[in-house]
Amino acid sequence: MTAMKTRTLSSKSAIAVAVLISLLTRVQTPAAEPTTAVDPDAAAKVAAAAKAAVTALQEKQSKFKPFAEVTKESKKYDGLFDLYQKDDHLYAVIKAGQLDKPFLAPMAIARGIASARRWDDG
Repeated sequence: MTAMKTRTLSSKSAIAVAVLISLLTRVQTPAAEPTTAVDPDAAAKVAAAAKAAVTALQEKQSKFKPFAEVTKESKKYDGLFDLYQKDDHLYAVIKAGQLDKPFLAPMAIARGIASARRWDDG
């Protein structure tokens, strides 16, 4: 049994020495110079591929449907805020220039006869 262990250790040592010698004697070859073939549309292709990848990633990560899909077949009301009505839902479009500006929007819901009276009665 000891002879077998000695033979196994010798085989492992021989393999280690062979690997070490091959690493030490490896000949370094100079790296080939890169080719300079220029594709005139390369930048446009890369930009299009990047844009497609970003769009696909956003669609994959977004839990919301695209706005065009949500407002499809809805009635549009133009105004300070563009409104889209679809069934019982009302969607408002807030433009970038309208952000960070205060707006006063008083809202009242008419309930019964008392709320529906005319203000010019005097």
